Amino acid sequence: MKTKLVSDRVTTLLKTARRAGGNSLCWLAVLMFADQPTMAAQGDEAKPAGVSAVWGVIAKRVGLKEPFFFVDDLSGVPERSQTDSLRVRQVAGSAPANMLWPGEDVTVTVQLVNLTDQPIRSAGKVDVIPYGLTTSPEDMFNVAIRQLGESSSVPVAVDIPAKGFQDVNLRPAIPEPFGAYALILELPGHERLFVASLARTLKNPPLGSSYRLCMDIVNVPALQRLGTAPNRVALQFGWPKGPVNAIKLWNEPWEGISIACWGADMLRFREISDVMIEAVEEARKEGGVQVMLGGCDSSANTFDKYFPDGNNRYLKALDFISIHYQGLSPVAGVKEWVNRKGPDGQPSRVKIWDGESWCANSDDRIAGTLAAMYAAGHDRLVGIHSQHVVASERSVEVRTTKGSERRNITQAWPVAPAVGALQHFIGNREFDRIVFQGLPWVFAFKGVRLQGDSRCGRQTESRRGHARRGRRPDAGLRSGQRDVP
Repeated sequence: MKTKLVSDRVTTLLKTARRAGGNSLCWLAVLMFADQPTMAAQGDEAKPAGVSAVWGVIAKRVGLKEPFFFVDDLSGVPERSQTDSLRVRQVAGSAPANMLWPGEDVTVTVQLVNLTDQPIRSAGKVDVIPYGLTTSPEDMFNVAIRQLGESSSVPVAVDIPAKGFQDVNLRPAIPEPFGAYALILELPGHERLFVASLARTLKNPPLGSSYRLCMDIVNVPALQRLGTAPNRVALQFGWPKGPVNAIKLWNEPWEGISIACWGADMLRFREISDVMIEAVEEARKEGGVQVMLGGCDSSANTFDKYFPDGNNRYLKALDFISIHYQGLSPVAGVKEWVNRKGPDGQPSRVKIWDGESWCANSDDRIAGTLAAMYAAGHDRLVGIHSQHVVASERSVEVRTTKGSERRNITQAWPVAPAVGALQHFIGNREFDRIVFQGLPWVFAFKGVRLQGDSRCGRQTESRRGHARRGRRPDAGLRSGQRDVP
């Protein structure tokens, strides 16, 4: 019965989308099915086969466990790609951050270093393997590799003198389907070794000066390719003179102790906060910068540090609340925060910013998890342990005819194209509503004006007018209401 109900609702959804116009995007729905079939029921490709089965490399050699491994360990794979006789490193590439947009080709320069006293001469190949990640049902920080299609290969000829090196330019044919592709070297008489990981992703236009999805990476080419923004920056000037748009005090300042070594109490925290608030307000006035103030890496810390006595004197300085790992409970409906007014007396609700919720760490979790967090009331998200599963930049040693040098090389992992798809279909669009009261979970997002589409324009403008009156459409979800008075 439940299956038929879900099927009927999906059919209704698709008919509605067709009536709205194929590409008008007046609203966007992201489907999440609560009763997912098991991996075994989804086919062999969905199974977490592990590194040795999918790539053919020895898992221990590259520092990974089988089949699930700690998510941080993925970014260390390239530097471990060597045996006692041969070292393999990507040392250059034509695709920024190893990410290709539709229609682009790629050249990858690989350096092979002979670690023996004998020459290595061989004809081999580099396999191009489409693959993805899946998350352990028991631990969101453990992921496994799965193969997502047929492999192809390009031939490679190796002739390396004893203790010497050879640079090889590879031109692998990366298929047009979006996703990640691992390059694996196979030479007769040698272990298979990891060469590089590339991703083909959607091309996203810049979203202006504000981004809802932020990442814990500062690799500008990667951010540009995905259409996202950095989560943490430590530069000198406030917006619009520089990139700093908000300031808060300390990381997770739990009372008495914290992961970031906060060891004092709320009185000391408030004392330091007063100085921070005064400095930012002075910079706004004298420097004309637009820097927001906030706290405190959880709703609990914010209540404890700024509102323990029922006094709202810090509310004027709470432009945003930074939260970690609060998922579907971001505390977006606190009336004092929703009804807050800015210095000019106009409505200026407290923004809900996720500063660290590394819970969507495989490509199969990105759309559903992040769409649900937007629906719950987050204004800005991190949501992904991005420096390890999106784009990891490492400094590698490169042999040259003049000696050696170091270069920064970025590997693009399977979560990258999933992020590109999320930004393409959701981007900065605001959450509108949950379409059905029950399964399947369908989240509708507000449309954007497209050239020549008057229907979408009217809907977008009417909803913006609703928001301007200080009423937040998604703030009442927890109570089952659309609006908070």
